[in-house]
Amino acid sequence: MFWEKADYDDSDPFAAFRKRQKEKMKLRKKTKYEIESYVKMFEIRAQSIDVLSILQDAYKREQLKKR
Repeated sequence: MFWEKADYDDSDPFAAFRKRQKEKMKLRKKTKYEIESYVKMFEIRAQSIDVLSILQDAYKREQLKKR
């Protein structure tokens, strides 16, 4: 996009910087995939916490067997 040219008979030195086309910002829409992946992330996090607790219990059991 180019700026509009200033009027030749305008004596204002900043007129060239004031005349420009307004651009409309385009924002990205949230898709269904983002929401689904957000829910899936929470499920994976909960599952990994469960796995961690199981591994900790197994480690404690193995330590008790060694004694």
